[in-house]
Amino acid sequence: MKVRTLKGTRPVVPAAGANKRLCMYGAFNYKTGQVHYMTDPKKNADRFAQFLSQLLSANWDRFVVLVLDNASYHRTAEILDLLTKHKERVFVVWLPKHSPELNLLDGLWGYLKSSALSHIQHCCQTDGLGPRPAGTLPLL
Repeated sequence: MKVRTLKGTRPVVPAAGANKRLCMYGAFNYKTGQVHYMTDPKKNADRFAQFLSQLLSANWDRFVVLVLDNASYHRTAEILDLLTKHKERVFVVWLPKHSPELNLLDGLWGYLKSSALSHIQHCCQTDGLGPRPAGTLPLL
């Protein structure tokens, strides 16, 4: 496609939308089929700590088994301290490095990103007021 403009003028081509990033933190309950999740534009230790706090508050009466990959924000001092603080009711299974096929929740996120949410992601973006609250999704 050729675009003609005046010399020295940069052409502007309007686009239908913008590709904005939406990170999802999630936990899957194998007994009930519920997914506890939080969306946020950023993926870092502070946001993950906020998600873990919400997850533990929502499951205050249960023993929680967390299966975590080796993302750098999972292994920060802040996160390890939080997990140690709740060690009486949280057990962590660390997945081997470079093995996304073992992280079953990644399959759900992949499906949501490629199929179910691929054309409506713009509706789910946060508006700069902070992360959306955690919630639950029924099993898809």
